[in-house]
Amino acid sequence: MDHITAMKWKDARTYENIAPHQYILRKWAPETYAFLYETIKREGVREKFTLRGKTYEYKYYYPGDGFRYWYMWPMGGPNNVINRCRVEPDPERPGFFRPVGVRQ
Repeated sequence: MDHITAMKWKDARTYENIAPHQYILRKWAPETYAFLYETIKREGVREKFTLRGKTYEYKYYYPGDGFRYWYMWPMGGPNNVINRCRVEPDPERPGFFRPVGVRQ
């Protein structure tokens, strides 16, 4: 995990005010991307995420570093982006986490 936490992650601007998160591109760090992609695929948990009234389902990986990691799978296969956002314990669901800073 050290190579993941040591990486420079870029702040995403698209949803910075309602769903703050960061990302890396495959071309920036092919080995880290491949590791995360395979780990999310193998160990990720399916969860729903609702934003602006639309619900999405992703596989999230929680390695215990205060972040959750995910990729979005478009038609035709994997894309070139791995996302992450900070998480905190969810007081309404013990044992679960919720993203930090998300506004509906």
